[in-house]
Amino acid sequence: MSSTAATEPSLASNSAAKKKNNKKKKNANKSKEPAQTSNGDARIDKDELDDEPDTPTTAEIPSTSNVDNTEEPKSETNGHPVAPSNHDLPEPHAPAQQPDGESDTSAKLEAMSKEREALRAELEDSNAARETAEEQYQTLLGRVEKIKETLSDRLKRDKAELEEAKEHIEELEAQNEELRNAAESSSESLAKVREELQDATRELTTLRSRNNLSANNWGKEREELIRSIQHLKEEMETTSNAMGEWEVIAMEERSIKENLGDKVAELEEEVVGLREGYEAAAAERDSQATLIDNLQNALREIQDARKKELRDLVETSEAQLQEQKKLVQEAVAKATEAQEAKAELVKELERTVPFEKEVKEKNLLIGKLRHEAIVLNDHLTKALRYLKKTKPEDNVDRQVVTNHLLHFLTLDRGDAKRFQVLQVMAGYLNWTDEQREQAGLRTPSSPSLSADIFSEPSSARDRESLAELWAGFLERSAQEGTSDGPSRKGSTSSVATAGVTIGRPESRS
Repeated sequence: MSSTAATEPSLASNSAAKKKNNKKKKNANKSKEPAQTSNGDARIDKDELDDEPDTPTTAEIPSTSNVDNTEEPKSETNGHPVAPSNHDLPEPHAPAQQPDGESDTSAKLEAMSKEREALRAELEDSNAARETAEEQYQTLLGRVEKIKETLSDRLKRDKAELEEAKEHIEELEAQNEELRNAAESSSESLAKVREELQDATRELTTLRSRNNLSANNWGKEREELIRSIQHLKEEMETTSNAMGEWEVIAMEERSIKENLGDKVAELEEEVVGLREGYEAAAAERDSQATLIDNLQNALREIQDARKKELRDLVETSEAQLQEQKKLVQEAVAKATEAQEAKAELVKELERTVPFEKEVKEKNLLIGKLRHEAIVLNDHLTKALRYLKKTKPEDNVDRQVVTNHLLHFLTLDRGDAKRFQVLQVMAGYLNWTDEQREQAGLRTPSSPSLSADIFSEPSSARDRESLAELWAGFLERSAQEGTSDGPSRKGSTSSVATAGVTIGRPESRS
């Protein structure tokens, strides 16, 4: 018993030292590669098989007692030693140590199972980390795709805005063509104005082409697509505003010269349109001045940016110096062309100043004509009332005849109403064929002008009297005078208050 008691402390000390060494080896192996999970289970199983302790038997115990106690078994896998064989014990006491070896093996197996569980937990953690990394990678890919989609949407929007601006320019050009087609029916006095308008449109097209070329050249050299698109929008807006201004000016001049040859009733509506157009032209002229200033500022900014780029290119390489100088010369030439275009526009604005005086003079003339039209309209209405009240067929109102004669004299020679007024007067005064020939209503070879514009079939003409024909003519004239709408009535109300008062018409028996 004393020998067994002496050997137990030595075995305990040896096993404690070996356990410490095994723990150090385990920690070293864990710190090397924790992420190697593919072959982890196989290695763990192999280690478990290798680490199974060899239970001491009587055959393994050496017969000699002088064996060196420092020798240790070399069946170590993954840092776990095999249970030592107690060489210091004598042969009779070897079977008594088997229960202690079994307890050590069970403890080692538990430790190995714990280590295996720890390795599995580490493997699961590494797998979870890998999955999270993959999820983050997928989210980053989704964000990149969203950014690409937003950029493509912005580019599409910019392209759509460019197309809308181009469509707007095409619509304005179509309107310009329609106005030109409408102007073909005007008199020969508008030929000079048309030529000037064509020259202006040609200048506008040249300016537009130059601006488009310059915009395209700058757009190729610019790296940022959004700034180039905005620059093109500004250029298109300036050209469209300039074209609209020229169209407004042309429409004003055309309407002014057409209104002089139109009817008195149409003059009132066109005067209102001329006033509105003049105000719009003044507003457009102010806006054009601001646009010219903006263009100058934009040209200055572009020139400054271009000079900076040229300086940078000169510092980087001397090989590109000549090309950059050529580009600077082209930019200066374009700036001079823009200045010349500006000077031409200023000259055109100065040229339109005399037209303002003509507009004022023509407004005065239109006011006089309006006053005369109001007076004649009053005369016609009064004569109509008088004819409705008086039924005798042979009554002739001298006031009506004089007013109609004055109306006849105020009409132009090419107006169709002159012939109608002469026919009415001839029928009203019962002129003979000779008197009609003298007035130019008939020729000697032509038949009698009994079938004038108021004539109807013979059966109906026999039933109608001269007074009824005269009343019908006055009713049509009054309707033409009052069909211009409330706008003309409002404009002529101030003139109507100062009209000439006409007395009650006198009847001739």
